[in-house]
Amino acid sequence: MSQFVAEEWKGLWQRFDDPRDPVTKLLTPMKRPRKADLSFPLEPLLIFWTALHPRGLGEWFFSYPVTHTTFARVFVFSMSLYLRDLRKQSRDTIELEMPFASKRLLWLSQLFSLG
Repeated sequence: MSQFVAEEWKGLWQRFDDPRDPVTKLLTPMKRPRKADLSFPLEPLLIFWTALHPRGLGEWFFSYPVTHTTFARVFVFSMSLYLRDLRKQSRDTIELEMPFASKRLLWLSQLFSLG
């Protein structure tokens, strides 16, 4: 698992070199709302469903230094690692409310069975 998590991070991080990639837009500073409290810094946050970490660890929230932007770091949240951690902490089943999942799965099965 550790190797997979590190490889996922490596693949993601290579995307930051492509200015056309949607992930790269995150490193463009946003405009503050007019009445925003200026004492709070603007910092980027990436949220991914996949399990990823630069060192292959199971940490689901971490920061990573960036050099090719105006930000000093990017915060990363891995939903997959978070849910795995929840599962370790509790032997109970984790229930996710996903009302459209069955319709999407049915549509995908129909789509791929056309061939």
